[in-house]
Amino acid sequence: MLFIQIWKSYATAARKNLEGTGPYPGTVASWVTSNLGAPGAAALERGFDKGDLQGDADGWLVGKAMRDMEASGTPSLGEAWRTVLVSYPTPQLRLKAFLQGRFGASPATKLRSALQDCWTTNFLSPIGLGRLMFTDPEASPTIAQRDELCDAATARLLALAGL
Repeated sequence: MLFIQIWKSYATAARKNLEGTGPYPGTVASWVTSNLGAPGAAALERGFDKGDLQGDADGWLVGKAMRDMEASGTPSLGEAWRTVLVSYPTPQLRLKAFLQGRFGASPATKLRSALQDCWTTNFLSPIGLGRLMFTDPEASPTIAQRDELCDAATARLLALAGL
């Protein structure tokens, strides 16, 4: 849903600019680069600030650690979190571990494909329902905007992870 929220925020900023009530947001790529994983209240209000992005990555890593612990007994949230923090002590290392764990050792292609799926997945799937809830059908991206958004978000996430 994060990716859909990003598009909605960009489209809203662009619409406000056209209405004369907001500044020009720039290109899709420059806007994504400036906002995805950025610190600050503006990014926080839109739901994809640095903390939100890190929370998503940390949550995935803790969930994976708990699943890995199931084989050896009862998983503990505290123990799973300690395991994650010991294995990946910095936020950047945890983001990198998430991207590589979720999308493979070289995550660029699979990550971009997953982002693109947000716009091509059937409306009856959870992602499709999210697209219906969070976007205005009249403000959906063009194919060129979608591709620019996918490329920029992939590049930004990889850069934040040091990949």
